[in-house]
Amino acid sequence: VAFELMVKPREAQTQFMKALQLLESIDEISMTHEYGLVLGRLAICYQEQQMFTQAESLYQRQLSLLYKQPNVNAHEIAPVLHNLASNYERSGRIGQAIDIYGQALEVKMSDAVADPLELSTTMGNLGHCLCLNNEHRKALPLLEKSLVIKKRYLPEDHIDVATAFHRLSRCCEQLGDMQRAMQLCEEAVAIASHCLPHNHPRIAVYLSQLASCHYSNGNLEAAIGLQEQC
Repeated sequence: VAFELMVKPREAQTQFMKALQLLESIDEISMTHEYGLVLGRLAICYQEQQMFTQAESLYQRQLSLLYKQPNVNAHEIAPVLHNLASNYERSGRIGQAIDIYGQALEVKMSDAVADPLELSTTMGNLGHCLCLNNEHRKALPLLEKSLVIKKRYLPEDHIDVATAFHRLSRCCEQLGDMQRAMQLCEEAVAIASHCLPHNHPRIAVYLSQLASCHYSNGNLEAAIGLQEQC
């Protein structure tokens, strides 16, 4: 299912729409857990096709169904909030993304059995959106915690660890801590260079960030050399 959602969202969309129609034809099925899951998966299909308004509507319906259930728990609500926030982020509605990521993080932190990596992802995404909104001081502790968790639970050369290093580096640069920003970005470049093809665009992004740090620190020669590698 995950593969179909990400690689063939249009084909998956057709199947999930058929599933919804079938469920809606059954008495009282529209309030069930299965119906909510199909709504959420169809929303992801729309989101992957940049049909953000349609995705938002389905996520909202899914949340409404969850909140009506008597025994709903944090483990069910948090992923839907996270997906809705991601939809806002990808459609450029950063203020709304910050609000919903914040709600998702609060719910996850109240869940005694929350997956630490999922918690880290929400922290990192919220921190990233705060940076986009020029709230770097609020973002800093979230990005730091996200990196700590990813380093603890993932292999040291995992690309998600590189992403966490890069996000924290950008935040530190904006706060004027150039030395730390360079060190963090060097870690991101090293990891990405190890686990990705040499011409992968993400490596170029990290090298460009490292060049920016050197430029801001007055090292023009190093900045030019790095930019030429991008």
